[in-house]
Amino acid sequence: MSGAYIVKDNGDETEVTFEMTVALSMPVPEMMRTKAEKATIDLALKQLKEKLEN
Repeated sequence: MSGAYIVKDNGDETEVTFEMTVALSMPVPEMMRTKAEKATIDLALKQLKEKLEN
C-alpha cells in the first residue's frame, strides 16, 4: 500500500488530493472494499486536519 497527498495552491484556496494504491492478493467483495476505503479516507482526513491545526 502506498499513498500521497498532492497539495495545489489556488490563490485564496488550497486543494488537497489524497491518492492511494493498494495491491490485493485475493478478490475482496465490493461492500468490504467500500467500507475499508471509507475508513481509510476518514482516518487520513482526521490525521491531516490534526497536523494542519498544530
